[in-house]
Amino acid sequence: MAADGAMFAPLKILIVEDEILLAMDLEAHLEALGQDVVGVASDAAEAFDLAGSEAPDLALVDVNLRDGPSGPRIASELAQRHDTIVVFVTGSPEQIPSDYAGAVGAVLKPWDPITIEQLIAFVRAYSEADTGLHALVPPPRLNIAPMFEAVLSNRAPFHHP
Repeated sequence: MAADGAMFAPLKILIVEDEILLAMDLEAHLEALGQDVVGVASDAAEAFDLAGSEAPDLALVDVNLRDGPSGPRIASELAQRHDTIVVFVTGSPEQIPSDYAGAVGAVLKPWDPITIEQLIAFVRAYSEADTGLHALVPPPRLNIAPMFEAVLSNRAPFHHP
C-alpha cells in the first residue's frame, strides 16, 4: 500500500529461468503477492520476444539458461533497450559480470519467500522516485551492485541498519 492508503498497481514481471519447476514456483509466489507475471522465458530469444510484446517493469533473470550463460546479455539488453529493471536470480553469482550487465542486483538460489517479498518492495521503491528511498533497506541475500548504491545516493541517502 502507498503512504496515502492507495494500493500499488502490480508490477509486470518477466521470469527468465529454464528450470521449469523453479520458474513455476517463483511465478506462483509472485502471483500470490499480487504481481502480474507476463511470461516465463527459458532462453534469450524467448526473453527478448516477451520483453518486446509485454514491456515488463521487472525481469528476474537466471545467469545460465538452456542456451548457455546468456543471462548477462539478456540483462544488458532488457535494461538498455526496454528500460526494464533486472535482478539476477542465480545459483552462480560468480558468473555475474562485475558491472552487473545492467542489473541492479542479485538474489541467490535457493531464494526464500521473504526475500522475494522484500525484493518487490525494493524494486517498487527504486522505480518510484517519490517513495522515500532513504528508508529502504535491501533484502537479505540481495547483493546490490555498487553502481546501484551510487544511483540511490544521487536520489536520496541510503541507510543501512
